[in-house]
Amino acid sequence: MHNNAARWRIRNPRGWFAECKCVAGCFDVPGWRSFGLPATRLAGGLRRYLTISRALTRPQALSYLHLLAWATLFGSQFYTTFVAGIAMFKTLPRQTFRDVQEVLFPAYFQLSTLALALMAVLAPLAFSVTQQQWYLLGAAGIATLLNLFWLEPATTTVMKLRAELEKMSDAASTGIYPEGKAAQMKRFGADFGKFHGLSSVANLVALCAAIAYGWSL
Repeated sequence: MHNNAARWRIRNPRGWFAECKCVAGCFDVPGWRSFGLPATRLAGGLRRYLTISRALTRPQALSYLHLLAWATLFGSQFYTTFVAGIAMFKTLPRQTFRDVQEVLFPAYFQLSTLALALMAVLAPLAFSVTQQQWYLLGAAGIATLLNLFWLEPATTTVMKLRAELEKMSDAASTGIYPEGKAAQMKRFGADFGKFHGLSSVANLVALCAAIAYGWSL
């Protein structure tokens, strides 16, 4: 008998809430009403909770998480590219800027990779992904992975080598390099320009792909 009643309550939650409201109205706890919390509000609160939980269906929750991942990707790309990077380059000393860049950009590309991975996993679960959207995700992912595993580490390595050469030859203050060091410094400068330029292009490709993907949602 008790098992049948329990099954009825599970299968008929609205009837159970109505029963709770009726019982709560008959056996109001003394003192609750004085605090503005009558027992009859318990059933109403539970009913509203059930309504909200049913409204937030699984596809909607997945769509929200997917949109949150895209917003994280685009926000970090825009802020790092057009705000933080430019502000640090203009205001910080060169050595301090190198130190910050060495920590900031790997974390930035790791965050972008994580956001893109979440988008790739959640997108087919939340909605029907078009071929164009897969191409955009792939372009952003390839560009970000190139920066994460090749271009950014290479740029940072060349930066460190050039800074060490400047420190050893005391050229940071005089601007004059000893014989044999000038050619090496010139090579480091060319390598830095190459890797930094490729890294910037890859970052802009990922940013444009993220913008186009967001527009397609």
